[in-house]
Amino acid sequence: MVIRLCPLKGFEAFSALFRRGIKFSAGRLSAFFVFRPLARNESAHVILPPTLVVQYGVTTKRRTRPAVLRNRIKRLLRESVRNTFRQFPLRLQSNSEGIREARTIEMIPVMGIIVWQDIPEHPQRLHFNDVQADMAVLYEKILRHCKSDQYPAERMTAEQERISRKNKSQVR
Repeated sequence: MVIRLCPLKGFEAFSALFRRGIKFSAGRLSAFFVFRPLARNESAHVILPPTLVVQYGVTTKRRTRPAVLRNRIKRLLRESVRNTFRQFPLRLQSNSEGIREARTIEMIPVMGIIVWQDIPEHPQRLHFNDVQADMAVLYEKILRHCKSDQYPAERMTAEQERISRKNKSQVR
């Protein structure tokens, strides 16, 4: 299976992801991701698509001045995302019918935004290894979310939360 990383573009896409995405934080990074549960066959094994397309966007806070610093941070973030998500652990095995299956994860990231929260003093003092260290911690949190089937794929709306609380209280 091939993982293809595509840039996320457009104001609507970013704002929808900030609203619906599940937030993860690690060091100087925050991320908002939307996940999709994997399809399963009759024997409850996960079936993977031949190509996994993950859309991602990177951004910094507007108050990060000057623009040279903002652009350097975004370049480092994009490179770090490419290095990190290429190793997404999809262990594939073929069953008796020859269908390729994943046995390690329950859901896959579909879209995500990585946000840099810190303002360094000077652009030359920020190096790729600094960004990569925070990205590795963030990646582990996202991976833990993907391996568990008890987490939601996206953030619930206020109406969905109200219904969920109502259903829980009726069960008691």
